[in-house]
Amino acid sequence: MDSTAFIHTFVINVYGAIDNLAHIWCAEWDIRDKRKRPLAPSRIGLKPDNEIVWMSLPADLQAYLAEHQQWFAYLENYRHALAHRIPLYIPPRQLGTADQHSFAAIEAQRGEAAAQGDWIRFDELGGMQDQLGSFEPHIMHSYGEAAQPVRFHAQLICDIATVVEIGENLFRQLDALADRRRECRVSQRPVQSD
Repeated sequence: MDSTAFIHTFVINVYGAIDNLAHIWCAEWDIRDKRKRPLAPSRIGLKPDNEIVWMSLPADLQAYLAEHQQWFAYLENYRHALAHRIPLYIPPRQLGTADQHSFAAIEAQRGEAAAQGDWIRFDELGGMQDQLGSFEPHIMHSYGEAAQPVRFHAQLICDIATVVEIGENLFRQLDALADRRRECRVSQRPVQSD
């Protein structure tokens, strides 16, 4: 349960970090809509469907981010499920085909034990089910939404590395902007005569 809670926190914060990077970009570049108004928060992001922000990005940054669209889709899917629908969870075990059949057979016996009021047998059969399968370090939100299980240890490492890499790329572009602004200010200073 502790691991699940930590992963919940991690996923929300990774999504938030990417969102914050997009907001920083918009603040530094003073990105506005066609009417010269600041963008609504829902229109700020680092994906092509955030058109105004996307068009403000240099071509090399657009190309870099375009390579990460599958990662953005995974992150958005898991974050939205966590925040709005089905909390992420770590399945206690995975059942292979043979174990699935055994589990189903034991479940039928548990149903009979419950119908007969034999709660001791019901619990014993539940213990037998608990022995089936093996633990796999995956995180899920819903099999019903076509989500894919994710090996969370490797994914968490990749996620933080991706946030750092995106941040480094974005901040290189912001540094270049700051350099251009300084150059413009210097070139616009009045020349002093002797």
